[in-house]
Amino acid sequence: GEASTLFFALLLRASDQQTLAAFANEHRRSEGLTGTPTPGHRFHLSLHAIGNYTRLPDRVARACGVAAASVHASVFAVAFDRTMTFATGHATKPLVLCASDGMMALESLHNQLGQALWRVGLGKHVERRFTPHITLLYDERCAPERLVSPLIFRFDSFVLIHSLVHPSKHVHVARWPLRSQGHDLCRGECVGDHDLRHQELRHDEEGPRLAGQAWCCLQFP
Repeated sequence: GEASTLFFALLLRASDQQTLAAFANEHRRSEGLTGTPTPGHRFHLSLHAIGNYTRLPDRVARACGVAAASVHASVFAVAFDRTMTFATGHATKPLVLCASDGMMALESLHNQLGQALWRVGLGKHVERRFTPHITLLYDERCAPERLVSPLIFRFDSFVLIHSLVHPSKHVHVARWPLRSQGHDLCRGECVGDHDLRHQELRHDEEGPRLAGQAWCCLQFP
C-alpha cells in the first residue's frame, strides 16, 4: 500500500471547527479562490511528523506513546490573525491561517515533545524549525498575506494521527490531555501496547489541525 504520514498535532474543539470552516469559506470567496476548503473535522495544527509508513510499526507506536506521556504542558490559547499562501513548488499550494499570540506555550510544547522524541530514538524525524499554521485549503492561485480579525482557539489535548491516503482519512492512534490549572501532569489516554492501535476519528469529535508562522529553533542533541 501507499505510505501514510504519522504525526503529532493539536486538535480544534467542535465549536472552533465550525468557526474556522465558516471563516475559510468566506475568505475563499473574498480572495476569489476555487480550491475546496478543508473539512472542519480535518483542521489541525501539526507539531511533529514521525515519518511515512504503509503499516504503523508497533515499536514506533510504543515509542511515540512514551514520548508523549512525558510531556508536561498546560491548556493554552493561541490567537490567529494572518492568512497567506505557502510557496511549496507544487501546482496547488496551501492557504494557511497563521498565529500571532500564544506562541510561547505552543513553542514550549513543540520543544518538549521534540526532545522527548529524541530520547526514545525518533530524533531523526524532529524538525528544529517550527512553522505553526492551520491549512484552510489548497489552490493553484496564491493569495497575498492579509491581516484578519483574530481567531482565538483553546487547545486542551494533542493527538498522534495516522493520515491515510487510500481511503483519505485521519485516524487517531492516541490522545493526551493537557493539564488544567491545579491538576497534576497529564497522562495519555491510549498508551498501553494493545491500545496504541488505530481508532477512527469521528467527524463529530475534535478534529486535527495545523498552525501558524513564527520560527522556533530548538536545541536538540
